[in-house]
Amino acid sequence: MKSIRFASMLNTGFVRSVLLVAGGALVSQGLIVAVTPVLTRLFSPESFGVLAAFTSVLTILVALASLKYELAIPQAKADKHAFEVAVLSFSVLAALGLLATFLIVALWMFPWVELPAYCWFIPPGLLFAGAFQIASYVAIRNKDFSGLTAANIQRSVVQSILQVSAGLAAFGSGALILGYVLSQGAAGAKIIRKAFTGRSVPAKLRLLALARKYKRFPVMAAPAALLNAAAMNVSPFVIIYAYGVHEAGLFALAQRAMGVPMAFLGTAIANVYLSEIPRLVETSPDEVIVFYKRALKTLVVIGLPIVLGAALCLFYTVELLFGSGWSGAAILMLVLVPMFFGQFVVSPLSQTLNVIERQDVQLQWDFFRLCVPNLGFLMVALSGFSFVEALTSFSVLMFFMYVMNVVVTFWILKRRQAGILRVYK
Repeated sequence: MKSIRFASMLNTGFVRSVLLVAGGALVSQGLIVAVTPVLTRLFSPESFGVLAAFTSVLTILVALASLKYELAIPQAKADKHAFEVAVLSFSVLAALGLLATFLIVALWMFPWVELPAYCWFIPPGLLFAGAFQIASYVAIRNKDFSGLTAANIQRSVVQSILQVSAGLAAFGSGALILGYVLSQGAAGAKIIRKAFTGRSVPAKLRLLALARKYKRFPVMAAPAALLNAAAMNVSPFVIIYAYGVHEAGLFALAQRAMGVPMAFLGTAIANVYLSEIPRLVETSPDEVIVFYKRALKTLVVIGLPIVLGAALCLFYTVELLFGSGWSGAAILMLVLVPMFFGQFVVSPLSQTLNVIERQDVQLQWDFFRLCVPNLGFLMVALSGFSFVEALTSFSVLMFFMYVMNVVVTFWILKRRQAGILRVYK
C-alpha cells in the first residue's frame, strides 16, 4: 500500500518538475564547482574577492532591474496578459540599464572620483542578468522547466569556459567578471525568443495601464527585493571593510563550494513552489498553509543532512581541492552551516508573502535581515575578534532571521485562513 502511494507521489507533476529542475540545478552548479579547483590555481583569493564585490553589486542592482514587475508574470490569468507584463518588465530593464550607464559615465568625468575598474561591466551585466531573471519567470509561468533547466546549464557552461580560458591566458580578475557577465547574456536568449515569437509588442498606453495595475510590485516588492538582495550580498563589502579582500575571497569560495548542495533541491523547489502557490491562492486558499507546511518539512528533512554533510566533506578536503593558498576557507565551511541551512530551507519559500500580497511584512523582515547579521558582524569585528569569530556571529544571526521568517509567515497564513473560514461561515 505504501509503495503504491509512493509511486503515485512520484507520478505527480509537482515531483517530476522538482526532479527535472533539481537535476538541472545540480548540473549547472556542479559545473561551476567543478572548475573552481582550476580557477583557484589560476586566480588568487584577492581576485575572488573582487569578483565577489562585483557580483554583490550586480545582484543588488538586478533586484531592481525591472522593479519586480516580473513577479506578476506567473500570476497573470491569461497568456496574453502575461506576455504584456513581460514586455513591461523588459522596458523597465532597458530604461534602468541606460540610467546606470549615464551615472557611471557622469561619475567617470569627475577626476576626484575613483571608480573600480569593474564598474564598466555593471551596465551590460545589469541588462543580461535582468533579462535572464525575466526569462526565468516567463518559463515558470509557462511551466517550461526543461527550458529553464537548459538555460541554467548553458549559463554555467559559458561562464566556466570563459573564466578558465581567461585564467590560462593570464588575464587578471577582470577575466572572472567578464566571464560571469557574458554567461548571463547567453542564458535566457532561447526562452525570450520563444516567448516573443509570433507576438506583437503592446502599445505604450497598454504598458502604462499595466504599470498602474501592478504598482504594488515596484512600491512594495521592489524595496523588499532590494533589501533582500542587500542582506544577502552586502557581506563582501562588510568583510572587505573589516578584514580585507583576501578574507572576502575566502568567504566567496565557501559560498561557491556550497553551491551544489544549495542548488540540488532548494532552487528546484523554489521554482516549482512559485509556479504552484499562486494557483492555490486563487483557487484553493484554504490549502495554502498545508502546501507551505509540506514544502517546509521536506526542505528541513532533506536540507540538514545535505548541508551538514557537504560542509564536513569540504572542511577536510579544502587544501586538496583548491590548493594550499585556500586553507583558510576550511573552517568557514563549518562556521557557515547555520546560515546555509536556514537559507536552504527558507529561500525557496520566501515568495509566499509576496504572493499573498503581504509585501509590507516581507519588507520589514528584509530590513531586519540586512541590519541584524551585518551589524552583529561589524560589532564583533570592531571589538578585536578574529574573522572566524565575527563570521560565526554573522552565521548564527542569519539563521535566527530565517527562523523568524518561518514564524511570521505561519502567523500570517493562519490569520489569513481564519479570515477565509469566517467568510465562508
